[in-house]
Amino acid sequence: MTKKRSTHNSNSQISELQNSILIKLLRDIDIDDIINQYITPNDKQILDIFCRTGNITIKIAKTFPFSQALGIEENQKYLKIAKMKRRRSMLPNLEFVSLANMPTLKEHNDLVTMFFALTGHSKEKIKDILINIKPTLKLRGKILIVDVEPDKITHAGLIIGLYLSLFYKKRPNYSINILLEETGYNIIKQQVVRGVTIILANLPN
Repeated sequence: MTKKRSTHNSNSQISELQNSILIKLLRDIDIDDIINQYITPNDKQILDIFCRTGNITIKIAKTFPFSQALGIEENQKYLKIAKMKRRRSMLPNLEFVSLANMPTLKEHNDLVTMFFALTGHSKEKIKDILINIKPTLKLRGKILIVDVEPDKITHAGLIIGLYLSLFYKKRPNYSINILLEETGYNIIKQQVVRGVTIILANLPN
């Protein structure tokens, strides 16, 4: 029992350190600029997957007050923090729920965002995530991926390099483009900024 508790505490501390460095990483790149470039007022229902403690979901809700921003997270500690931030923000268009609620969002979302939600997962896991998103999208729904790709890591900045070296020493070699194509998405727009890949994609009509 003591060993299990120790392992749990260690994993929790690593997760918190990971989140702390990720927050610094988000300051290192212009998240506000990405939000303004890739999200529009027409995206009325926005789902932010693996939102962690909700920082980006809150930014989205503030930037688009007439859209509904829903953050989903599987880590219950992060989810509790996100809900606390939501209460403090008093934003009426912001909500946070558990990842378990995702299957209930059938054809609900105009846009699904994933900010550093795929890093560290295997190709198979990422494909599962992309496939599970498809039923939640409206007819012309889109997905926005902001992440680091292993094959472009040589172009990454100091904070990204630190983040990956600490938590993803055995990085899987994959291309997000190929995984999107294999799971039935069309890429609309793509760019790489300071080692960070930004992709906007949708499903064919």
